[in-house]
Amino acid sequence: MVEYNLAKVGVAGSNPVFRSTPFSPGAAHREVGSASCRGNILKLDVETTDTTKRCLKVEIAPEKVGEEFDRVLGALSRRVTMPGFRKGKVPPRMIESRFPETLQGEVLESLVPAAYRDALEEAKLVPVSDPQFEVGDQLPQRGKPFSFQATVEVLPEIEVEGYTGIPAGRHVRPVKEEDVDAAIDQKRRQKAEYLPVEGRGVEHGDWIIIDLESSMDGQPLQSFPGVFVNVGSEQLPQEIAEAVTGCLPGQEAEARIPRTAPDGTEKEVVYSIRVNEIKKERLLVVDDEFARDLEGFGSLAELRQALTKELEAGAAAAADEDVRRQILDELLKRNPVEVPGSLAERELEFLQKMAPMALQGERGGSASNELRELAERRVRTSLILDKIAATESIVVSDDELSEEMKRQKARRSGTNKEDVRIRLLSRKTVDFLVKNAKVKETQGRIIVTPEEASKSRREQGSTRRRRGRLIVP
Repeated sequence: MVEYNLAKVGVAGSNPVFRSTPFSPGAAHREVGSASCRGNILKLDVETTDTTKRCLKVEIAPEKVGEEFDRVLGALSRRVTMPGFRKGKVPPRMIESRFPETLQGEVLESLVPAAYRDALEEAKLVPVSDPQFEVGDQLPQRGKPFSFQATVEVLPEIEVEGYTGIPAGRHVRPVKEEDVDAAIDQKRRQKAEYLPVEGRGVEHGDWIIIDLESSMDGQPLQSFPGVFVNVGSEQLPQEIAEAVTGCLPGQEAEARIPRTAPDGTEKEVVYSIRVNEIKKERLLVVDDEFARDLEGFGSLAELRQALTKELEAGAAAAADEDVRRQILDELLKRNPVEVPGSLAERELEFLQKMAPMALQGERGGSASNELRELAERRVRTSLILDKIAATESIVVSDDELSEEMKRQKARRSGTNKEDVRIRLLSRKTVDFLVKNAKVKETQGRIIVTPEEASKSRREQGSTRRRRGRLIVP
């Protein structure tokens, strides 16, 4: 097999999941005339190897091969030096006779990617991965056609069914006094002070600042300096909490957590921990002064009333989000779609960057499996929503995009216009599904989304100092 540097041919578009050009069944297993492929391709055969892979068998016209020889030969003659000739003055035919394999190799490297792109256009394929080329043992030759194969992943053909009239229940839980108490306690923790602890080691309930590094098989995984975390909370794995218990500031500890590697083998993630500081949480007294200092409320009763309204609005929003989740769950169940492996891997890499497997994230094989399942679900959902948007002519107008960009700018979000357009299109499509669903109001508990839970944990970790009287809880 001849191996040459066939330059990578990028996938079509920066967001192939949302590209809607379908694979045309009529493009497979056919010969095409040179006029339809700009004179580059003599024969094209497209084989379906599975629902998301296509093998393109391409035969390039001898005229195109000859043209490429002339072009590459001209480029070589301008840079090749030979005894008796000035640079750029070597006769092209002499170069062709003296360096045939160099010439053929450069023709191959430019000819195949160009013909591959023409074949994609002719077959109306939308690739979602880089191609795998097979060129055989023969190099291109003047006056002869040249054949190669390219295997590439494409978007699957999708026909979405049953996306209107999906049943869903809207569960809104009434706000209770204990909910308001919990909200007030959360605000207390947001305004807590953290006082240094001296003369003893780490105990359960302490807040600690640690440097955390993880490795597996002697290879470093991740490093997190200055992590501020509560000992005994769900944010800190039990193995790490046990390892640091009793440690004084400046001391180091090690914890080992079993994990199933991507290849299915059992491994151990080794955590090296350095305890930098130990702190004890001190909270404000909840009274009228606390309410006034907090957000300018006249009394604690006013604060409770405002929090009740916020919680009721949050309960309604959570119920609406749960409706959307139910509809998407049912939509995915009704429309099983095979996900291209390259898209799933790309999404998995994105999720791993957004949610590093440290602290609560690195829970072993279960975490890896959960992320992979989430990645496949996100890609599958995107493919289905994109098809529905195309079918129902759902689009994002310039005005809508402009307004959303302004909101993003106001929030100082660094996202680009195309990402915003994709999110808007997805949101509008889900809104269409909700509007056309059969939603029934029922009584039940709120399903808290992971985003809400994460936000709550982040808020509880706040260390801002505010006025007020302090007590030790």
